[in-house]
Amino acid sequence: MSAFARSSHHRRSLALALLVGSGLYWFPSPAAAASTLVYTLSSELKKSNCANDDDNDCLDNYKEYSLAWAVSPRYYYDEDEDCAGASYTDNPNQLHYGRKDFYQVRPYLESTSTYPYITTANPVAWTATDGKWKYVHITYFLLHPHDCGGWDGHQGDSEHVVYTVKSKDLKKWYLTGGKYYHHGQSHYFDGAYLAARETEINPSAPSYPNVAGDEDAHGSWPGKSGDSEACAGDEDDFCYMGTCDCFRGGSFKGAFDSSYWGWLTLSQNTYGDRNIGGPSPERWRPTAVTISNGKAYSRFDVGHGGPFWESWSDTSGVYGLFCGWECGARASDGHCVLTVHDEQECSGSLNSKLDKTSYKK
Repeated sequence: MSAFARSSHHRRSLALALLVGSGLYWFPSPAAAASTLVYTLSSELKKSNCANDDDNDCLDNYKEYSLAWAVSPRYYYDEDEDCAGASYTDNPNQLHYGRKDFYQVRPYLESTSTYPYITTANPVAWTATDGKWKYVHITYFLLHPHDCGGWDGHQGDSEHVVYTVKSKDLKKWYLTGGKYYHHGQSHYFDGAYLAARETEINPSAPSYPNVAGDEDAHGSWPGKSGDSEACAGDEDDFCYMGTCDCFRGGSFKGAFDSSYWGWLTLSQNTYGDRNIGGPSPERWRPTAVTISNGKAYSRFDVGHGGPFWESWSDTSGVYGLFCGWECGARASDGHCVLTVHDEQECSGSLNSKLDKTSYKK
C-alpha cells in the first residue's frame, strides 16, 4: 500500500471516529449492495423548523457533511496519469497538480406526475413520518489545477460528478444513481449499476460509488466491470480503439486491491469544511469559500506566484473561466495572459457546474 493510500485510509478512519464521537456518524449498509448502496445517518437530515441550517436550504449543516462524507466516492487515477499530485504515489508535483475537492448538498424536488408518493413540497415541509420520498443531489467538484491531455490540454480542469439519494425517514438514504461528466458530455448510471461495480471489487463490504479518471484529462466514469481496465462501456468510445484504460493494477478490482485510489478531501476536521452552499436562493458558506461583495471565491497557491482566486459566482467578465489557480492575470477573453505548463487556455466556469435548483424557503 502506498504512503498516499495509507494516509487516505487514516484520514477517513480518523474522520469517522470523530463523527461517531460527536454523534454525526453514519452506517453504510452492505446487505443492500446487490440492488443499491444505503447510508444511515444518526439523525434526520432535515430538522424541525429547519434548525442548524446556515445555507438556506433547510438541511442540517452537520448532516449535510455527514451524508456527503458517507456517499463520497473513491477516486482512481489512470495507470498512465502524469498530471496528478495526489494519486496512488507520493507525486513530487503535488503542489502543481494536486486536486482540490469541494461539494454541495441540495434538495431535489421531484414531481408527483412521475411517480406517486414523491413529495413536491419544499424541504421546509419535509417530515420523517409523511411516508413520501425526499430526494437530495450531492455534487462533488473535482478541481484539477491543470489538464495535461495530449490533444487539448489547458489550465484548470473543473470536473464534477452528481449523485442522487432518496429517503422517506430522512435518516436512511438510498443511492439511486449518479451522473458522470466527461469531455463535454455526461452519462447517468443507476444505483444498481454503481452497486454492482462496487460489489465486484469489494464483495465483503460494498459501501461506496467509485470515480475513475482517464489519462491526464480527468474525465469521470464509474468503471465498466471489476475485471476490466475500461472506464465504462460505450460511454468512453472517444478513446483509442474505443476503450479508455483507467485502472492501474490490471483491472478495476486490481486497482482497488492494491490501493491505487484515494478518498476525496472533504473533512472539516482536517481540511476545513468544503461545503460551498450556493447562490440564491441558498447562501454561500464562508467556511468553504471567501465571500466579497456578495461574490464567492476560492483561493489557493499551486506554485505559480499565487495564491490566485477562482470564482464560484456567475462572473461574466474575464474571471468567468476556471484557470486552476495557475493564472494571476487574464486576457479579455478570460484565458491566461501567461503560458503555464505550455498552456494558456482555461476551462469551463465553476459556476456552470453548480446545482442551482430554485425553490423558496
